[in-house]
Amino acid sequence: MSSAPNIERASRWAGRGLCVVTAILWSTSGAFIKALTGESGAAWSGWQVAGARSLFAGITLLALGRLWPRRAAEAGVSVAPSRRPWLPDGRQIVLAIVYAGTLLPYVLAQTYTTTANAIFLQYTAPVYILFLSPWLLREKPKAVDLLSLPLLLVGIFVILSAELQFGHGTFGNVMALISGVGYALVMLLMRKWRNEGAEGGIALGNFLLAAIGIGVACRSPQGFVWPDLRSGAQILWLGVFQIGLAYFLFQGALRRITAVEASLLTLIEPVLCPFWAWLFIADVPPRNSIIGAAIILLTLVANTIWKARTEG
Repeated sequence: MSSAPNIERASRWAGRGLCVVTAILWSTSGAFIKALTGESGAAWSGWQVAGARSLFAGITLLALGRLWPRRAAEAGVSVAPSRRPWLPDGRQIVLAIVYAGTLLPYVLAQTYTTTANAIFLQYTAPVYILFLSPWLLREKPKAVDLLSLPLLLVGIFVILSAELQFGHGTFGNVMALISGVGYALVMLLMRKWRNEGAEGGIALGNFLLAAIGIGVACRSPQGFVWPDLRSGAQILWLGVFQIGLAYFLFQGALRRITAVEASLLTLIEPVLCPFWAWLFIADVPPRNSIIGAAIILLTLVANTIWKARTEG
């Protein structure tokens, strides 16, 4: 009789662990993208990186979604994975459109405003999730999450404060805000359709982005740059692990914990981005990054400890 609460508690902690791994994988994008787009590297265009990464991510998600056994989080009972047809259903098409509609504005935001603006405005997604989750998912945020979010946003602001410029680049800032809303909707829909093959929708969205990104890259003056062994390995990492595997693990997390909690835990990503840049390309993080990272990590640790004590 007492085993059911223990199973549920273990499931929640597994979901939190999956979120942390997802954030770690997501955070590796900056160092690899800089290596691919830098003049001293492969000199790829941003569109080519986005397109090629999405192509490999889509293939990875399709393979994992069909070959990896899925566990449904219904009353803690395991069920056999469903063998969905290759053709997507309506929910997957909706999720694909929302996903593609999130990434495209983000690419435009990176072009028409500063990178710091684009990152900060996209990371306002948890705010929208807090407001939309009770209506769309019937999940009421916990008080500790409501208290944690302002501190987490302050931490992100401190990390990016040296580069934030809201006085210009209005179009890019608007695109970044749209990307933040889209990012929130992707999380909410992945949670809502967590046992309905949501990874298929993310795969389809990546194929849409691949077609757009590679198409734009081929028509650009620079043209499509064929990969060598080094750049090929880098783009494979971005597609297979940084996006493909990460979103598959994130879907597993959203079967176990709420969208609000998942969105807060993945804010570990901006903490780790400067670390990877320092580790791989000797880009020493500024003091603001260290202070902001400390604020985020301390807030998440306090949030987690509180939940551990209140959940028993």
